[in-house]
Amino acid sequence: MSESPVGSSAQSTNPVDGSGPSQPSGSPVPSSSPLNNHASDNPTNASDNPTHPSDIPTDEVEVVSEKSDDGKRLRSPYWAHYNRVKISGIYKAICKYCGAKLSGETRNGTSHLKEHYIRKHEKKDNMRQQVLTNNFMNKDRPPLLTSYSFDHETARKELASAIIMHEYPLSIVDHVGFRRIDLLWDKLDSASLMLGGELFHMRCCAHILNLIVKDGLDVIKVGIEKIRDSVAYWTASQKREEKFEETVRQLNVTSTKKLGLDCVTRWNSTFLMLQTALLYKDVFIRLSKRDAQYNSLPSEREWGFARDVCQKLKFFFKVTELFSGTKYPTTNQCFPNICEIRLELRDWLHSENQVIREMAKRMVEKFDKYWSVVHGVVGVSAVLDPRYKINVLEFYFKLLFPTSYTEEVDKVRALCYKLLKEYQCPNSMMEGIGDSSSQSSSIDEESLSKYDVYMLRESKRSRTIDTAKLELDHYLSEAALPKSAGFDEW
Repeated sequence: MSESPVGSSAQSTNPVDGSGPSQPSGSPVPSSSPLNNHASDNPTNASDNPTHPSDIPTDEVEVVSEKSDDGKRLRSPYWAHYNRVKISGIYKAICKYCGAKLSGETRNGTSHLKEHYIRKHEKKDNMRQQVLTNNFMNKDRPPLLTSYSFDHETARKELASAIIMHEYPLSIVDHVGFRRIDLLWDKLDSASLMLGGELFHMRCCAHILNLIVKDGLDVIKVGIEKIRDSVAYWTASQKREEKFEETVRQLNVTSTKKLGLDCVTRWNSTFLMLQTALLYKDVFIRLSKRDAQYNSLPSEREWGFARDVCQKLKFFFKVTELFSGTKYPTTNQCFPNICEIRLELRDWLHSENQVIREMAKRMVEKFDKYWSVVHGVVGVSAVLDPRYKINVLEFYFKLLFPTSYTEEVDKVRALCYKLLKEYQCPNSMMEGIGDSSSQSSSIDEESLSKYDVYMLRESKRSRTIDTAKLELDHYLSEAALPKSAGFDEW
């Protein structure tokens, strides 16, 4: 290949990111230049750590032109980020930014040059803004609403373009209409919410259930500490796990579940840990006789306590799974299960175990904080389930509120009719307007007054509401459907 004189002053421009002219490729090489770095013995290997300049004699470095060995110009745009030099007869590519030495042989390709530049020095663009800008600037494609982050410079350029294009005065930015940006944002009026926002806020049932159980677990964590320590001991290493599995086979334990520690943020993991540990109770006892270092074997009293806690948590575990379902309706299941939880906690308050009683007391306090009053949506959704209807309200309210259960049932019943009226009013009003207009046009010769038109509309709306009310009365008066596994009314 042809080599340029050392004193040449050719400059190259960065074709990839337009960062400006590169360093002179033919300038004399100073002692601090990365061109004085050592060359690797293997021309195909790249090194990202530049060698000290004094390690390479200056007379062994030759700056070569931007041409390949066969005289053709180096076509890859990534050569603009490297100085191609010849060190001790071997071609090297010296990074202009960090001085790293990479192979400069053209027969080896430029993928290593590209990878080094992208990994070390390329600036990452804001893809969200770039996609939005391209969509709006490309006239052949319709604008696409995507993720957007405001760019002050882009906004200034667009404003300047609009002023130039339409010959607006520069003072347009101070006009009242230009600054009334709030008019572009429609704010939701709280009065427009259904029933004035009465049903707007409803807490997540599964989340509240987690809070209730976590408060109870804070009381019993001391009683199950040895079981947690035992599980942690026999899952601490692969060798201990193998020894545990060997003992399981020797005792002919049929369970195949693996031991697992619980997580402080997931109460159901505590239930699963206790449930699994109870299956391997005999295994823990046998291992305590074989391993002298294992000194956290629970006593019979602690095993019994863990069994009681596991039985209590099993009900909450099933309810949590039910509330978290995604392939079936869940709102209609909330009311009966919430009531069952309250009844269970009431029974736990009379338990013979003092720790269970204390746990139930803490859980009842949390329950009353969130569910002392049943949310209207929960009650209405249960009524709209043809398997429950009003019967489910009467049954559970009678158990929970023996003296005032009829008032609670009437509240939910009244809410059903209020919702019915809320849904019917807008639809019936539009239908009434259309019917009254058609009737007034058909009997225009009678010159109906505005009052007559109003009465026609009101009578139509009243008939519609009465019809819907009769349908709801008929639904509630019918007997509830029997619960069956194949029920699918949705």
